[in-house]
Amino acid sequence: MMKNQWFKTALMAFMFAIVLTGCKKENENGNVDVQLTDDPFPLSFVSEANIGFSKIEIRNEETGEYYTVFEGNSTYNVAALNNGATASVTTQSVPQGTYDEIRITIDGVSIKLTDGRELDAQISGSIEANSKIYPALEVSNGGDASLLIDMDLADSFDFATQGIINNIITSVTQILNIAGFDPDIRAAATEGTGIISGTVTDTQGNVYANATVELETGLDLNGDGEADTITTLTDATGSFKFLAVPEGSYQVEVEAEDGTELVSDGQVTVTAGAEVTVNVFHSH
Repeated sequence: MMKNQWFKTALMAFMFAIVLTGCKKENENGNVDVQLTDDPFPLSFVSEANIGFSKIEIRNEETGEYYTVFEGNSTYNVAALNNGATASVTTQSVPQGTYDEIRITIDGVSIKLTDGRELDAQISGSIEANSKIYPALEVSNGGDASLLIDMDLADSFDFATQGIINNIITSVTQILNIAGFDPDIRAAATEGTGIISGTVTDTQGNVYANATVELETGLDLNGDGEADTITTLTDATGSFKFLAVPEGSYQVEVEAEDGTELVSDGQVTVTAGAEVTVNVFHSH
């Protein structure tokens, strides 16, 4: 009888240990919120850029294993996601750890021009884009983390044009079709970054709309071995916003639609979790 009682006690302890182990493993996950934004076209001829995403994976730095955070069929007008606008793609639970690379599968690309034409990139199969995550994504046990995907549309598309020297597009009628699509993306953990925002004016207070604003980072943000530039356009009020900027000091440069070059008065210092405002620019 005592032997049976001992066996029952040992069995219960063993089952309890299994339950605890299962709970522990379950609690070792954290949540990743994935957002999408855009480095916009410096063209006033494109009203929509529709990108279809079928899969998004992130790589665990320690194990080298990729974890799927999104799989499905979602299309976004990425051209509308600029100056701080983002689209929520997914929230997914993944094991705790450091994630240093992202892999995105794209299965559909088209644009809509302001003259009403819709152009398809004629993708055969799927396109895969890789980028390092900088700063890396840290997922803690039971915690929440946020990942921003920033797609540079200007560097992703090639257009077939007519009558253009050096591929300078001056009219929507000169765009024939999409000659190629090679997605240019960067990814950043927003917890280790800050925001730069401001309004572009000259010394007389005149507002510059549709001006190209560039942030020279001096950093290899996507892992291609080259220093990257983050770009955006000012809106109708001359305002702009850069999201997920790594900590550091930067020079902000602006080129107006008429080619006028402007530059910020000194460098801008970004700290994690903070937003810094830059409002006045002076002509060279």
